[in-house]
Amino acid sequence: MKKTIIILIISIFTINLFADQNIDQNIMNNLNNVSKEIINIMKENKYNKEKRNQLIINKITPLFDFKLMAKLSLGRNWKQLSTTEKKIFTSKYIKRMKESYSNKFDDYNNQVITIDKIITVKKNRKKVYTTIKNSNEKYKIVYKYYKSKKNNKWLIYDVEIEGVSIIKTDKYQFNEFLKSHNIQELIKKI
Repeated sequence: MKKTIIILIISIFTINLFADQNIDQNIMNNLNNVSKEIINIMKENKYNKEKRNQLIINKITPLFDFKLMAKLSLGRNWKQLSTTEKKIFTSKYIKRMKESYSNKFDDYNNQVITIDKIITVKKNRKKVYTTIKNSNEKYKIVYKYYKSKKNNKWLIYDVEIEGVSIIKTDKYQFNEFLKSHNIQELIKKI
């Protein structure tokens, strides 16, 4: 009986380990493929800036849960918003995030992106550690993923660049702004 239980436990652990490795491999492949596609768009140099940026945004958008990022960036202030305000804020936040990413494309200089490792933080949370390098600079970027209950996909909900979280930074800035302004003013400003 003990031997059967031990074998069962080992089997469950092994199945979970392989399932986790498969998920990690899928996340890595997806991120690698999108990174290569973006680099190819950048290298082609056949599009004007606006068209190039739109093509790249179209490639990265499926990787992110921008709606969740908008909600997390407001923290407890999210509850103060009406349904309409939530929609407006989310829309403006997503536009702001995409513009922010677009502005970074101008800095492209033959960088190479490598995925260093993936760590499972919780059953439904992972961190993907990457490095972006060119001949004289190196940046560490961590993509924080969660498994969406809506569509069962792994999506990015935060990015840390050199240890600085986009969500935490936005949350801090928004909270500071809200100390002397109201939420409607924040919505207008964003």
